[in-house]
Amino acid sequence: MITLRNYDMKKRTKKNDIRISESEWIEWVNIDYAQNVVNIDCHIEEMRCLWNALELACVRECCGIYAFDLTQKNIKSVANRLNAKEVNRLLLSLIAELDKIESSEVMSAILNQRINKNVFRKVIQHIGRNIA
Repeated sequence: MITLRNYDMKKRTKKNDIRISESEWIEWVNIDYAQNVVNIDCHIEEMRCLWNALELACVRECCGIYAFDLTQKNIKSVANRLNAKEVNRLLLSLIAELDKIESSEVMSAILNQRINKNVFRKVIQHIGRNIA
């Protein structure tokens, strides 16, 4: 189950939460710099076309995960241009790999982001639910 914050954007108190609709956000968990970080680019690379298509809000070199429009409407639009079955397979594979990682922190140079593993897992689950 994905943990969402449902509230008016004007009342949102955590500016780092990840927007997935006009009123839903995946709650950001602050980075624990004492944790070892695991690079997941080998898994992200396989889905570069997905990330490129979602990169609408800014550019990843500037904004990291916030460069991607993760709204349901946009994900469904992107799904129409990609092989949704293959993307879902890759997303499930990524979730399985995340589950094997002992560290609570992952990073991707491709996405320009260091992120709590469980937060990223929620992002991937959200994309998967909406790409099909």
